[in-house]
Amino acid sequence: MKSAFEGSVALTALAAEARRRGITYGHLVGETTFEERERIIREYQEEKREEKRRGREAAGREKKQKKKEKD
Repeated sequence: MKSAFEGSVALTALAAEARRRGITYGHLVGETTFEERERIIREYQEEKREEKRRGREAAGREKKQKKKEKD
C-alpha cells in the first residue's frame, strides 16, 4: 500500500504531465470539499458540452463546404 506522500507525488506527476499535454482535469481526493467537487464536476460538464457544440459546428461547416464543392 502506498503512503499518502507517495500518492501525492504520483498525483503531482500526473497533473504536471496533463498540463504539459494541454489536458484539463479535475482533482478529487478525500480532502476535496463537497462545494469544490460540485465546481469541478460542473466545469467538466460545461467543457464537454462546449466541445460537442464545437464539433457539431465544425461538422456543419464541413458539410456545407462539400456541398459547395459539389455544386
